[in-house]
Amino acid sequence: MKKLLALLALVAMYLSMSELNAKRKADEMCGSVKLGDETAGLLERGLALGARSKASGWTTYEGNSRKLGFTYTGFAPGSDFFCIITETDGSVSAVALRQSSLIQRRH
Repeated sequence: MKKLLALLALVAMYLSMSELNAKRKADEMCGSVKLGDETAGLLERGLALGARSKASGWTTYEGNSRKLGFTYTGFAPGSDFFCIITETDGSVSAVALRQSSLIQRRH
């Protein structure tokens, strides 16, 4: 019984650390970007912080705007932390941090 409890405690610690680590990475990426910064090298920086390469990249819109999104995955089903950077005319015009989860929180 003690081994089972110890195993469950280790799993809970691992899951908590995964969630906190994903949030920290998204916070770090978004926090490192300031309005007016150039966007060159941002994709490489976000991927170096551990963003999922298949779920991160540029999305181009009509006109002079595009968005760069980074996805950092936590542990809960569908728990992802996003750092979304908007570029207008070659420089950062907005930075947003978001989280999604398949588990809905009740307020």
